[in-house]
Amino acid sequence: MSERDRRALFLVGAFLIAIVVYTQAIEPLVFRFQNALGRLERSEQLSAGYIQKIRMLPRREARLAELEQEKSAVDTYFKVSPASRSAPAETLIDELSSYASITGVTIRQLVPNVESLDGGGGFHDLVLLGDYAALRQYLYLLETSPRKFQLTEFELNPPKEGILRSRVRFLDPAEVLSDNLESKGSDVDPDLIIGVYGTEDDPPIYLAQTMRFFN
Repeated sequence: MSERDRRALFLVGAFLIAIVVYTQAIEPLVFRFQNALGRLERSEQLSAGYIQKIRMLPRREARLAELEQEKSAVDTYFKVSPASRSAPAETLIDELSSYASITGVTIRQLVPNVESLDGGGGFHDLVLLGDYAALRQYLYLLETSPRKFQLTEFELNPPKEGILRSRVRFLDPAEVLSDNLESKGSDVDPDLIIGVYGTEDDPPIYLAQTMRFFN
Protein backbone atom coordinates (compact mmCIF):
# COMPACT_ATOMS: atom_id res chain seq x y z
CA MET A 1 0.00 0.00 0.00
CA SER A 2 1.44 3.26 -1.05
CA GLU A 3 1.84 6.34 1.11
CA ARG A 4 -1.00 8.05 -0.71
CA ASP A 5 -3.40 5.17 -0.04
CA ARG A 6 -2.50 5.07 3.65
CA ARG A 7 -3.14 8.81 3.92
CA ALA A 8 -6.57 8.45 2.27
CA LEU A 9 -7.44 5.49 4.50
CA PHE A 10 -6.45 7.51 7.56
CA LEU A 11 -8.66 10.41 6.53
CA VAL A 12 -11.65 8.12 5.93
CA GLY A 13 -11.15 6.44 9.32
CA ALA A 14 -10.84 9.78 11.08
CA PHE A 15 -14.03 10.98 9.38
CA LEU A 16 -15.91 7.86 10.47
CA ILE A 17 -14.63 8.19 14.03
CA ALA A 18 -15.74 11.85 14.10
CA ILE A 19 -19.23 10.86 12.94
CA VAL A 20 -19.49 8.16 15.61
CA VAL A 21 -18.29 10.54 18.35
CA TYR A 22 -20.78 13.22 17.25
CA THR A 23 -23.77 10.88 17.09
CA GLN A 24 -22.97 9.04 20.31
CA ALA A 25 -21.63 11.83 22.52
CA ILE A 26 -22.01 15.36 21.19
CA GLU A 27 -25.55 15.16 19.72
CA PRO A 28 -27.14 13.83 22.98
CA LEU A 29 -25.42 16.62 24.88
CA VAL A 30 -26.77 19.21 22.45
CA PHE A 31 -30.28 17.73 22.73
CA ARG A 32 -30.12 17.76 26.52
CA PHE A 33 -28.87 21.34 26.50
CA GLN A 34 -31.75 22.43 24.27
CA ASN A 35 -34.27 20.68 26.54
CA ALA A 36 -32.76 22.29 29.62
CA LEU A 37 -32.82 25.69 27.92
CA GLY A 38 -36.51 25.21 27.00
CA ARG A 39 -37.39 24.23 30.57
CA LEU A 40 -35.52 27.27 31.84
CA GLU A 41 -37.46 29.58 29.51
CA ARG A 42 -40.79 28.05 30.56
CA SER A 43 -39.82 28.38 34.20
CA GLU A 44 -38.91 32.04 33.68
CA GLN A 45 -42.24 32.67 31.96
CA LEU A 46 -44.17 31.01 34.79
CA SER A 47 -42.16 32.95 37.33
CA ALA A 48 -42.83 36.24 35.52
CA GLY A 49 -46.57 35.46 35.36
CA TYR A 50 -46.63 34.58 39.04
CA ILE A 51 -44.80 37.80 39.93
CA GLN A 52 -47.28 39.79 37.82
CA LYS A 53 -50.21 38.14 39.60
CA ILE A 54 -48.65 38.97 42.96
CA ARG A 55 -48.24 42.60 41.90
CA MET A 56 -51.87 42.74 40.71
CA LEU A 57 -53.20 41.18 43.92
CA PRO A 58 -53.41 44.48 45.91
CA ARG A 59 -55.29 46.16 43.06
CA ARG A 60 -57.68 43.23 42.80
CA GLU A 61 -58.25 43.30 46.54
CA ALA A 62 -58.92 47.04 46.37
CA ARG A 63 -61.34 46.54 43.48
CA LEU A 64 -63.09 43.75 45.38
CA ALA A 65 -63.46 46.04 48.39
CA GLU A 66 -64.96 48.74 46.13
CA LEU A 67 -67.45 46.26 44.66
CA GLU A 68 -68.42 45.07 48.14
CA GLN A 69 -69.02 48.68 49.20
CA GLU A 70 -71.13 49.31 46.09
CA LYS A 71 -73.13 46.14 46.75
CA SER A 72 -73.65 47.16 50.36
CA ALA A 73 -74.84 50.60 49.24
CA VAL A 74 -77.25 49.05 46.73
CA ASP A 75 -78.59 46.61 49.33
CA THR A 76 -79.09 49.48 51.76
CA TYR A 77 -80.81 51.56 49.08
CA PHE A 78 -83.26 48.82 48.14
CA LYS A 79 -83.90 47.67 51.69
CA VAL A 80 -87.51 48.22 52.69
CA SER A 81 -87.75 50.89 55.34
CA PRO A 82 -89.54 49.88 58.59
CA ALA A 83 -91.34 53.23 58.45
CA SER A 84 -92.99 52.21 55.21
CA ARG A 85 -94.59 49.25 57.00
CA SER A 86 -95.76 51.23 60.00
CA ALA A 87 -97.16 54.17 58.01
CA PRO A 88 -97.31 53.11 54.33
CA ALA A 89 -99.85 55.74 53.22
CA GLU A 90 -97.87 58.72 54.52
CA THR A 91 -94.54 57.49 53.19
CA LEU A 92 -96.14 56.60 49.85
CA ILE A 93 -97.51 60.12 49.37
CA ASP A 94 -94.23 61.71 50.44
CA GLU A 95 -92.20 59.57 48.06
CA LEU A 96 -94.49 60.09 45.08
CA SER A 97 -94.53 63.84 45.74
CA SER A 98 -90.73 63.96 45.94
CA TYR A 99 -90.43 62.22 42.57
CA ALA A 100 -92.89 64.73 41.11
CA SER A 101 -90.83 67.65 42.38
CA ILE A 102 -87.65 66.12 40.93
CA THR A 103 -89.05 65.45 37.46
CA GLY A 104 -91.51 68.33 37.13
CA VAL A 105 -94.49 65.99 36.73
CA THR A 106 -97.86 67.03 38.14
CA ILE A 107 -99.78 64.45 40.16
CA ARG A 108 -103.38 64.92 39.05
CA GLN A 109 -104.89 62.13 41.12
CA LEU A 110 -103.85 59.37 43.51
CA VAL A 111 -106.33 56.61 44.31
CA PRO A 112 -104.93 54.14 46.85
CA ASN A 113 -106.05 50.54 47.10
CA VAL A 114 -108.20 50.47 43.96
CA GLU A 115 -107.73 46.71 44.07
CA SER A 116 -106.95 44.96 47.35
CA LEU A 117 -105.00 41.76 47.87
CA ASP A 118 -105.95 39.01 50.29
CA GLY A 119 -102.52 39.16 51.93
CA GLY A 120 -102.78 42.89 52.65
CA GLY A 121 -102.05 46.01 50.66
CA GLY A 122 -103.19 46.47 47.10
CA PHE A 123 -102.81 48.31 43.82
CA HIS A 124 -102.75 52.11 43.56
CA ASP A 125 -103.78 54.31 40.64
CA LEU A 126 -101.76 57.40 39.81
CA VAL A 127 -102.71 60.01 37.20
CA LEU A 128 -99.80 62.12 35.96
CA LEU A 129 -99.47 65.19 33.74
CA GLY A 130 -96.25 66.24 32.02
CA ASP A 131 -94.14 66.02 28.91
CA TYR A 132 -92.58 62.82 27.60
CA ALA A 133 -89.15 63.29 29.19
CA ALA A 134 -90.62 64.11 32.61
CA LEU A 135 -93.00 61.13 32.56
CA ARG A 136 -90.21 58.82 31.48
CA GLN A 137 -87.96 60.01 34.31
CA TYR A 138 -90.82 59.69 36.80
CA LEU A 139 -91.50 56.08 35.79
CA TYR A 140 -87.79 55.34 36.07
CA LEU A 141 -87.68 56.70 39.62
CA LEU A 142 -90.85 54.79 40.43
CA GLU A 143 -89.46 51.43 39.28
CA THR A 144 -86.02 51.91 40.87
CA SER A 145 -87.29 53.30 44.16
CA PRO A 146 -86.25 51.74 47.48
CA ARG A 147 -89.84 50.49 47.92
CA LYS A 148 -89.52 48.50 44.66
CA PHE A 149 -92.82 49.58 43.13
CA GLN A 150 -94.16 47.08 40.60
CA LEU A 151 -95.93 48.62 37.60
CA THR A 152 -98.87 46.56 36.34
CA GLU A 153 -100.75 48.96 34.05
CA PHE A 154 -99.71 52.03 32.08
CA GLU A 155 -102.00 54.20 29.95
CA LEU A 156 -100.88 57.16 27.85
CA ASN A 157 -103.30 59.61 26.23
CA PRO A 158 -102.58 61.88 23.25
CA PRO A 159 -101.00 65.21 24.21
CA LYS A 160 -103.06 68.34 24.68
CA GLU A 161 -101.12 71.57 24.30
CA GLY A 162 -97.90 69.60 24.66
CA ILE A 163 -98.94 67.94 27.93
CA LEU A 164 -99.37 64.17 28.16
CA ARG A 165 -101.79 62.50 30.54
CA SER A 166 -100.96 59.02 31.80
CA ARG A 167 -102.44 56.61 34.29
CA VAL A 168 -100.22 54.22 36.19
CA ARG A 169 -101.35 51.30 38.33
CA PHE A 170 -98.70 49.89 40.60
CA LEU A 171 -98.21 47.64 43.60
CA ASP A 172 -96.32 48.71 46.70
CA PRO A 173 -94.56 45.58 48.04
CA ALA A 174 -93.79 47.38 51.31
CA GLU A 175 -97.46 47.05 52.26
CA VAL A 176 -97.46 43.29 51.75
CA LEU A 177 -95.59 40.93 54.02
CA SER A 178 -93.10 38.64 52.30
CA ASP A 179 -94.81 35.45 53.49
CA ASN A 180 -98.15 36.72 52.19
CA LEU A 181 -96.57 37.50 48.84
CA GLU A 182 -95.33 33.93 48.60
CA SER A 183 -98.62 32.39 49.66
CA LYS A 184 -100.78 34.80 47.63
CA GLY A 185 -98.48 35.14 44.68
CA SER A 186 -101.23 34.10 42.30
CA ASP A 187 -103.13 37.32 43.10
CA VAL A 188 -100.32 39.47 41.67
CA ASP A 189 -100.16 39.74 37.90
CA PRO A 190 -96.49 40.11 36.89
CA ASP A 191 -97.33 41.31 33.37
CA LEU A 192 -97.34 45.00 32.50
CA ILE A 193 -100.43 46.13 30.56
CA ILE A 194 -99.84 49.17 28.35
CA GLY A 195 -102.78 51.15 26.95
CA VAL A 196 -102.36 53.57 24.03
CA TYR A 197 -105.26 55.83 23.08
CA GLY A 198 -105.84 57.54 19.76
CA THR A 199 -107.59 57.24 16.40
CA GLU A 200 -106.55 55.71 13.11
CA ASP A 201 -105.90 59.21 11.78
CA ASP A 202 -103.08 59.72 14.27
CA PRO A 203 -99.74 58.92 12.56
CA PRO A 204 -98.34 56.91 15.53
CA ILE A 205 -101.49 54.77 15.73
CA TYR A 206 -101.54 54.23 11.96
CA LEU A 207 -97.86 53.29 11.95
CA ALA A 208 -98.31 50.88 14.87
CA GLN A 209 -101.23 49.18 13.13
CA THR A 210 -99.31 48.97 9.85
CA MET A 211 -96.33 47.39 11.60
CA ARG A 212 -98.71 45.04 13.47
CA PHE A 213 -97.49 46.18 16.86
CA PHE A 214 -100.99 45.66 18.30
CA ASN A 215 -101.17 41.99 17.26
